[in-house]
Amino acid sequence: MKRSEIRKALEAWFDVERYEAIEKLTLQQFYVEVERRILAYRMLLSRNTIPTFNRLMLDDYRNKILSGEIFFSGDTATLGHELARTYAVNPTTRSHAQFYAKTLALTEATPELSALSESEFLSEYLKETSLNNLSRITVDIHLEEASTEEIIEHLKVLIPQWKRQLKMKSPAPREYRFGKSTFRKIIEYRLIPMMDLIFWGEDNGIKIPLSLISSLLHEDSDNDRDEGMLKATDYPLAMAFLTDASYLKSLEDYMMENNHLKDSPVEKHVEDDRNKKK
Repeated sequence: MKRSEIRKALEAWFDVERYEAIEKLTLQQFYVEVERRILAYRMLLSRNTIPTFNRLMLDDYRNKILSGEIFFSGDTATLGHELARTYAVNPTTRSHAQFYAKTLALTEATPELSALSESEFLSEYLKETSLNNLSRITVDIHLEEASTEEIIEHLKVLIPQWKRQLKMKSPAPREYRFGKSTFRKIIEYRLIPMMDLIFWGEDNGIKIPLSLISSLLHEDSDNDRDEGMLKATDYPLAMAFLTDASYLKSLEDYMMENNHLKDSPVEKHVEDDRNKKK
C-alpha cells in the first residue's frame, strides 16, 4: 500500500485525541491498558495456534480499538472469573492439577523413576524423579489460620529455604527495571496509541512508516517527536514492551511494590518524576 492509502485506512479508526484521558487514569488502570496491549499483540503473533477463548479475546480487542473503544481498564467482559494472580504467584488450576496427577501416576508406575526419591512433598518428589527442570513449588496456604501479615512473614523465611532445598536457579537479572520515569515515557512518547498502530500494522501485514506514525501521534502535539526520535527511542521501547516478557514482568513487579498507590492518578507519578528532573 502507498503511504497515502495507509494513512487513509488508519484515519478511518485512529484518533490520537481519544487517548488524552490516559493521564487521568489511576496506576492500576494504566497498568491494565499496557498489559492488554501486550497480551493482544502476543496473541496476534500466535493467532493460528492459540485456544478458542484467546482468539475471542483477540477479536474483542481488535473490534474495540477499530470502533474507538480504546480503554480496557473498566472492561471485565472478556476476563472471565479468575482468582488474583501474578506471573510469579498463581493459584493452581484444574488443568495444572491434572498434569501433576498424571505425572505423579506415571512416575510411580515406573520403578526406575520412583526409586529416585522418597520425598512425600510433591514438588521435591517430581523434581528428583521425572521433572528435573521443575522451577516452581506447589504449596497449600492456610488462609484462615493466620493473618496476611503473619503469612507473609512465614513466606519470607520459607521461600529462601525452599529455593535452596530444591536447588532452584537464581532468576535471570532484569535487563529493564520499571520506574516512575517509564510512566512518563509511555505518556510523553504516546506509546499506548503507538502500540495500537503497531497492532493494526501486524494484523494487516503492513509496515507503517515511522514518519507516518510520528505524524499521527504528534502532529498537533506540544511534545514534538520526529521520525528520528521514534527510530532511536520511542519505537524500540514500544516493541520491547510488546515482545520482551521481562518488560511486563518488571511492570508487574513495580505494581506489587507500589500496590498502596494503585488508586492514585498516574499523572501525579509523572509530575513527581518531572519535578525531580528539573
